[in-house]
Amino acid sequence: MELKNESTVESTVIPVQQQVELGTILCRHCNEIIGTLPTRGVKKMYSECKDGACLLTPKN
Repeated sequence: MELKNESTVESTVIPVQQQVELGTILCRHCNEIIGTLPTRGVKKMYSECKDGACLLTPKN
């Protein structure tokens, strides 16, 4: 029986970290969701949306 020296290549699996987008950007006037951000915890941030009509409506 003859022994052969075979080289094997092991596949390396690199784990990919997926970030959950727990940060929510809300319009300060109409409370519509403008966007989300990847954060380490639940966060609410306020900005102004592009709809100019919501500026004229009173806050809820």
